[in-house]
Amino acid sequence: MQYFLGYRSYTDEAPFTAPLFVAIHKCMTLELTNKISDVIAVHYATEKDEEASEQERDVPGLGNSTTPSPIEQATASSDKNNLPMTATVN
Repeated sequence: MQYFLGYRSYTDEAPFTAPLFVAIHKCMTLELTNKISDVIAVHYATEKDEEASEQERDVPGLGNSTTPSPIEQATASSDKNNLPMTATVN
């Protein structure tokens, strides 16, 4: 992570402090949190679909199950926009 933050070399010092994350969490609205959750869920579902497609091509008969994936089950629920998220710093 330090590389992506522009550090010239490795350091044992933490690039962020815990209170910073608490402050960011307090500024985030529920709407923004839900949008972030939706983006992550779509990305995860797309990634899993691509993996399943590759497996179907590699192994005949694989992937013909009618059971929905965990992501499909989660996104199909009526409460998909009510993902509870909390951040606790001790």
